[in-house]
Amino acid sequence: MVKKSQTKYDRNSLGGAIKRLSRRKLDFIDAYINSENITNISKKLNLSRQTLYNYLKDDEVKKEIKKRKEEMINESALLVQKQLKNGAEELIKIFKDKQNSPQIKINAINSLYSIHFRLREQQDIINRIDHIEEILEDREGVE
Repeated sequence: MVKKSQTKYDRNSLGGAIKRLSRRKLDFIDAYINSENITNISKKLNLSRQTLYNYLKDDEVKKEIKKRKEEMINESALLVQKQLKNGAEELIKIFKDKQNSPQIKINAINSLYSIHFRLREQQDIINRIDHIEEILEDREGVE
């Protein structure tokens, strides 16, 4: 049974037990992720700065902060990816516009190539990581 002061943190089990973080730790993580400094968080949550620094040393708090930061990055990347097509179309319009100077057209082309190259490079890295993970999983299954 979950006490009112606790909230489920993660369904990953360690020895079969569900890990939990207190409501205070979760409130701290929320404030910390939103880039508030320790002094402001301390005042806002009515907790000592030392308590908050102790929270930062807690492995479960560290994992949750890391997880949330990764989620923020992934969400931001997804938003950018969704707009890449529009951005590429705008760059093509700039390139095709006869009123634009040659330098502006060159800049548009360079931007398109740069975006294309980085996306291809990222996809190649993802494919290689996936392949390595498959090999490792196969090796673990053999042992």
